[in-house]
Amino acid sequence: MVLGPSTRLALDTNVLLDLAAGVGEVVRFFETSTRKGYSLAAPATVLIELDFAIHDASDKKRQKLSEIAQELMLTRWNVVPLPEPFRVEDAENFGLMLRTRGLLPIKERNDGLIVAECSLEGIGLLVTSDGHLHKMDQEGLALAFNDFRPRLPTPIAIFHHTRITNILRRLPDPKQ
Repeated sequence: MVLGPSTRLALDTNVLLDLAAGVGEVVRFFETSTRKGYSLAAPATVLIELDFAIHDASDKKRQKLSEIAQELMLTRWNVVPLPEPFRVEDAENFGLMLRTRGLLPIKERNDGLIVAECSLEGIGLLVTSDGHLHKMDQEGLALAFNDFRPRLPTPIAIFHHTRITNILRRLPDPKQ
């Protein structure tokens, strides 16, 4: 089976931190998605959040997990770091739309940016364990993509890591 660009999955910060912590469900997601031939990517805002956590001495556990995640992203996990989007203002405005429509809490600026960055990179699936992201009203999200001008290139869906793992498990393994 030849996998195309639609087989890229974007990872939210908490998924990378959980993978660094060895959380069983997230490790199973990682193993399953890799076996099925999906490539994993980290949006620019995720990289910024990891970097911020490394320098935030107030939460030592998160600081250590962020260090592990940054080190293993490239060396072991093959997670592709995505560049800052060329349409930064559009990402900011789309995130603001999500928050003002009540799809995300008003304080969750970065989550809105991550959703927009996935779209701007052409990645249609964001994997998270963040409750307010994976529980977001999907119809409301679809309407936001429809209403936003200028259009963002790819409407995205947001999945909890356990749900996408179960879906991926049902797919046939790619032929070697």
